[in-house]
Amino acid sequence: MRQIQGELWPSIRPRIGTTTFLQNTVEPIHRWFRYSAGFSASWVNQVIRETKSRQEVRVLDPFVDSGTVLLEAERCGVPSIGLEVQPFVARIAHAKLLWRSDPSIFEKHSQKVVAAAKAISPDTSVYPPLIQQCYPIPVLEALD
Repeated sequence: MRQIQGELWPSIRPRIGTTTFLQNTVEPIHRWFRYSAGFSASWVNQVIRETKSRQEVRVLDPFVDSGTVLLEAERCGVPSIGLEVQPFVARIAHAKLLWRSDPSIFEKHSQKVVAAAKAISPDTSVYPPLIQQCYPIPVLEALD
């Protein structure tokens, strides 16, 4: 028996504008990269929660785009998997899904990078003569 998407959730009738990305511009995790083809996070969250209240839910998103559906499934505690063929867009989704990363790990890593950079001795002799004439040695050392 063939089903169309509207028949999968007969009790959920989206209002005008609920399925567009526009509403996501107020949510920090979604607004840093505007991807106009995405769904409204609040609408996706509503669909998943309402369906979850009636039955077990697993989400398959065959067109992940910027990851809104996977992120909202994760927020609702629902297992999900998705596929995205475009490498750039897949990286956006991957970055958004890193919301659960511990910021202290990032902070520790960045402190190590800064310490390593400070430990490097600048070598301005490798720059071409024109560059050395354009910039004072202290500036080149800071850049190096």
